[in-house]
Amino acid sequence: DCITVACEDQTIEVTPEEWQNLRYEAGNTVETVNAVRVGSFTQMPLRLAWAITIHKSQGLTFDNVVIDAADAFAAGQVYVALSRCRTLEGIILLSRIPEHALSNAQEVLHYVEAQPEQPAVEKALPTAQTDYLTQILTSIFDFRDHIRRGTDLGNTANSYISKGKLIPDDLMVSILEQVLIDNAQAVADGVIFDGFPRTIPQAKALNEMLQKRGNKVNIVIGLEVPDEELTERLLKRGLESGRSDDNRETIAKRLEVYHSQTAPLKAFYQNQGIYAAINGIGTIDSIFQSIQAAIDKVK
Repeated sequence: DCITVACEDQTIEVTPEEWQNLRYEAGNTVETVNAVRVGSFTQMPLRLAWAITIHKSQGLTFDNVVIDAADAFAAGQVYVALSRCRTLEGIILLSRIPEHALSNAQEVLHYVEAQPEQPAVEKALPTAQTDYLTQILTSIFDFRDHIRRGTDLGNTANSYISKGKLIPDDLMVSILEQVLIDNAQAVADGVIFDGFPRTIPQAKALNEMLQKRGNKVNIVIGLEVPDEELTERLLKRGLESGRSDDNRETIAKRLEVYHSQTAPLKAFYQNQGIYAAINGIGTIDSIFQSIQAAIDKVK
């Protein structure tokens, strides 16, 4: 016996298939299972179509469906019906779906309307990639994390930082060099030194260390903010974060050390043509854009 099914582009010959009902029993030997045939039936493996209610279609999926949801009285019924088909191309609507049977959440509509067009996304993507890489690079090493975790390195650094003093040059440069070696793959495309160097000797030692590695400092970002503003910011940070070293006495000592040891770096890097002065007064976004524009010039 055979049934010929004529499709648009091919003809399929369908022959009967036998289904067996088997019962499994333990064998006479260890770890053996025997299949005992209880019965069987034979039929043509064809199912022309299913006609089922939307409610009973839950849990089923089809390649093609014909949906009649004109009398649907709840949005959930329509969503269930539409989700039964694997693709939009496989759906045929037998009747128009009434508007009252569809429900649109305003939050979703607002989200869709607020999405930028594709060209805007493509334009913003390189900047987002750079921002993400910057975040990774700046998170590779942070003294404050070591201080919080109480590591040997953190305790050594904190013995200087908590008193408003700078970490000795030789110790600082050797630490950074080891960090670069330990994270060679992560820093292959570049690295950001946040708050370093802070003295002329450190800057010279950094240049020597980078030259040995075949690298150099490409740009120095100088955030320029008056002492009064810096003091207020640090006092506020101390209140919010609980940092014990953010008090007026330590801040004043820090600024004194800055002007005597760190401020000369501005002229040092200006002479090399790599210093970029950034106005540190303004919104976070505007300051960030200024920094980003300065970095983009040396890419």
